[in-house]
Amino acid sequence: HSAPKKGPYGLDVIASVLHSGVRKKRSRVDQHDSKLVYDSIIYCLNSLANIVESGKSVQILAEMIVPSRGSDSDTLFVTWLTRWLVSETSSFRDAVVESTFGDSPSKHAERRLDDDEEEKLVTTANGFILLCCLIVDEGEDASRSRSLYEIILEEIPQEGADAKVRFLKNTLKAFMNFYRYNVGDLSVAIVTPVKDLIKRLEAV
Repeated sequence: HSAPKKGPYGLDVIASVLHSGVRKKRSRVDQHDSKLVYDSIIYCLNSLANIVESGKSVQILAEMIVPSRGSDSDTLFVTWLTRWLVSETSSFRDAVVESTFGDSPSKHAERRLDDDEEEKLVTTANGFILLCCLIVDEGEDASRSRSLYEIILEEIPQEGADAKVRFLKNTLKAFMNFYRYNVGDLSVAIVTPVKDLIKRLEAV
């Protein structure tokens, strides 16, 4: 059973579909089903981010758990989600981490993503938007021993909190550049709110 365990919330249903979709994606479904799985994953990530932004759902997601793969123990949904998203960046993580985005010369200036990496960048960025929404909307909560900020950053393999946050921000910047290149002027509908989210993350 792969459903997140928490309670009778609509969030559980969306999180369950997301968790199931990721497992199907890892099982290498056929090309047609793969597109459906990808679309469902993006839909779930966007829906959860929108719900968090609407307020009063951070606590529920912070306490939600999922069965750990290959283990009888359970894992926090946020921990599982962060681990999976970070794993999606494995082939281009160094380029994202070391990118300067025009502020100074970069050895990755000519780096281009292949089709599979582009899909993973879009997936990861949508997931990071959700994680950043959780961080900036968490507020003060004395009922938890660890903040979501700490839980999320613990799963990011960079050294030091500043480098971990920079990885989140750089991934979102790479996503915005990708969106501008592929969509043009219409990208403002996505790019503007992501820029605002980055500013809010920097203020945490």
